[in-house]
Amino acid sequence: MIETIKKTTIDNIYAYFIVLVGIGFFFPLEALGVPSQYYVFAFGLKILVFLIYGVSILPAIILAKLTYMLLMSDIGSDPMLAIHLSLISATAPAIAMYAMNMTNVNTLKNLSKIDFRHVIFFIGLTSILSSLTKYIYITNFMPLDSEAAAFLSNYLLGHLIGGFVVVYLAVKLVPNFYLFIAKFAMKKN
Repeated sequence: MIETIKKTTIDNIYAYFIVLVGIGFFFPLEALGVPSQYYVFAFGLKILVFLIYGVSILPAIILAKLTYMLLMSDIGSDPMLAIHLSLISATAPAIAMYAMNMTNVNTLKNLSKIDFRHVIFFIGLTSILSSLTKYIYITNFMPLDSEAAAFLSNYLLGHLIGGFVVVYLAVKLVPNFYLFIAKFAMKKN
């Protein structure tokens, strides 16, 4: 029992830093005039962390999103909005993963052996859940206008692209990167 708690705590710490560094990496780009569309890759990192560690890292994702929103983004001036959007952003992948696990789809731990069709479905389901719940939440404070469909489609498309790109690169490039490092280390010895 204590080993499980210890492992979950360590997983949460890793997940927190992966997501926070991933989000924070794109934050300075805004000062350089880079369009905000590049922030979609932060969504992909969040998806990747859920695929690696599972639902147990939900507290880390909430805390990482909240840390980013309060300290680095423009939302920091409204702490309640930051808390609500952090909860929505973190729980969408958890709900999608829970729904997939209820249908006996194994999405956890070994990314190199995972069926990429399941990953595509997970990214799509998470994108839809996250986009719709954020849209519904935000429209409670803003009037519904003609740009609502454009907002929702851009948000959904950004999540899909960011999720696919990051997870695909992690599945295809990271194993090769580890092999390169291992070969380099062997040559040194």
